[in-house]
Amino acid sequence: MQSKLEAKYLREIGEKVYSFFFENPEMENNNLEFREGQSEMACEIVDAISQKKNLVVEAGVGIGKSFAYLVPLIYYNYYLQKPVVIATSTITLQEQLQGDIRYIMEKLQIFPEVLLAKGMTNFICRYHFKRFFDDRANLKQYEKIYECINQGGKEPSDWNIELPLDLWQKFRIKNYNYRECKYCEYRDVCHYHNLRLNLKKTKGIIICNQDMLTTDLRLKREMKDGLFTEELSLIVVDEAHNLEDKVRSSYTDMLTRKQLVNTLKRCYLSIKKIPPNLAKNIDGVFRDIDKIFRIIDKQIKYQIQQAQKQHQDADRFKINIPIDLLQNVYKIAEAIMIAHAVSIRKTGGKINSDMEIILDFFKAWQDEKNYIVWAEEAKNPIIYLCPTNVNEKINELFFGDRVKLRKSFHTIFTSATLTNLASEDLTKAYSYFIQNTMFPINDSILSEVKYSPFAYDKHAKLFYTDDITSPSKDRGKFIDESIDLVKKILDISQGKALILFTSKADMNAVYTRLKALNLNYTLIKQNEISSQQQLIHKFKQDVNSVLLGTGVFWEGISIEGIALSNLIIYKLPFPLPEPIINEKCKRSKNPLEEVLVPEMIIKLKQGVGRLIRNKTDKGIVSIIDSRLGDKSKASYKEKVWQALPIKQRTNSLKELQSFYDNL
Repeated sequence: MQSKLEAKYLREIGEKVYSFFFENPEMENNNLEFREGQSEMACEIVDAISQKKNLVVEAGVGIGKSFAYLVPLIYYNYYLQKPVVIATSTITLQEQLQGDIRYIMEKLQIFPEVLLAKGMTNFICRYHFKRFFDDRANLKQYEKIYECINQGGKEPSDWNIELPLDLWQKFRIKNYNYRECKYCEYRDVCHYHNLRLNLKKTKGIIICNQDMLTTDLRLKREMKDGLFTEELSLIVVDEAHNLEDKVRSSYTDMLTRKQLVNTLKRCYLSIKKIPPNLAKNIDGVFRDIDKIFRIIDKQIKYQIQQAQKQHQDADRFKINIPIDLLQNVYKIAEAIMIAHAVSIRKTGGKINSDMEIILDFFKAWQDEKNYIVWAEEAKNPIIYLCPTNVNEKINELFFGDRVKLRKSFHTIFTSATLTNLASEDLTKAYSYFIQNTMFPINDSILSEVKYSPFAYDKHAKLFYTDDITSPSKDRGKFIDESIDLVKKILDISQGKALILFTSKADMNAVYTRLKALNLNYTLIKQNEISSQQQLIHKFKQDVNSVLLGTGVFWEGISIEGIALSNLIIYKLPFPLPEPIINEKCKRSKNPLEEVLVPEMIIKLKQGVGRLIRNKTDKGIVSIIDSRLGDKSKASYKEKVWQALPIKQRTNSLKELQSFYDNL
């Protein structure tokens, strides 16, 4: 129940927000333009806050969604004196939000405390910094870097130096522990330590990543101290299309062979009186561990070979270990743990927590129904394990029993790509998000999509093709036929293009073929050495260049102007077969329509969104995939066309050239 004072404040918040967006004469004077979708979104957020309901809203590129939620949040924080959290999936957006908040605070003349809570690995540990440079050889080799960092600062962006990643890893914070760090001689100048203290007591606005928010909610659900203040009552999750992956990551455990063997050996050697039966079986458990990892090596090699035959990337590997081997290791590990506990009881000391982790891991590994297990890293495999029901975990954290979380809060979920279907029925439009989060639609608000205000019909045209082999039928033939088409499309704009790939294998093959053609423009390929920022900088500097990328290049990058006026999507971005996607498909009655197509459409919308970044941007998009062609009978074809913001399309290169020339 709302108190009379709270109800009064909520009415005032609604009036203030309405006035800011609809009756603000300073909007135009401050280079702010009225955007209907933005204003509606802000008012819907006020309604959700007043009704204490969760809200999900897709806001297209250019809506200005950050302003739409920041204005209500700042007023909410000011009037009710309750802390709020904004969680994103990228540091780029966190830093942008910090600037947006400063701007809005000046306009509103309201100045709450704002904490930018980046993850710990972004900050320097002064203790490890001193220890590293106490070594004279290190000081001599990196003297200029030492002098620069020693003057102050907390993170790499504070220092005007080129800091090698391997060097930064020597003295960045790796594992923060309050009980230990509070006694550190550098605690008073440690930005991260003081940030963590402030997060517990602030009444202001916290900007963090989704990983940190998930950790806070998990700790509170487990009745432990969270990272943030207990008074938290309102959360905004921006870039919410990534929430499922972030929560899954939080619930994912990992194990290496070295970690397993060393933990078992340490615990075994700590036992004062080893039971005879355990002594007899100890060598056998290490033989079983060797056997498990030989099986994993063999299965990984086979999957790499299969992926290479199909010219696909292989990053996650399905592993299938005989249950008797897992049971044997668990049984002996449990016996070691029991003997260790008896020994500790007699001599005093702490139970080996690493052994508890090993036991939990092997117990879950045997539970195929409730856990997904896979391996990564071909040379030294790392085994990963996560629950199959991540959607239930999200539901528990964000919508579950509030008693277990001790305080009640409500959440605004937003992104430019939350819908997987263009439909007036909002439960269908947001169906994939609802499915992946178990979003409680009966006690929440589904917002109508706030479409981008940009003039896509005038400024953008989409090219599709019927004339090449489908990549799903013959990948080699598809690449052969696509190269000439890609070249012709690049010639239309004389470079100025970004080509997005779904796999490194395709990217490398296309790069090699295009390189051999000796084109008149520079080809820049994503690689292991250059950072994303370095590649984008190089791309912007050379206006006629072509940037080839995959993975992170599909979202979160903004390249305005003529440098990116030609976007090529090289194949529809269907997810590659891997254990997590396979498990989602297995649990679905119609995996194509309920998993694979929604995943593809959401990623495709992210990719297409790289072209038009402001109201003056213009250009062309080409999707090199005949599954969208006129002759295609693909069941999802119309869903794709309806989901994309660019409605003008052609399969004629002449028309595409003419459109580009007249931009």
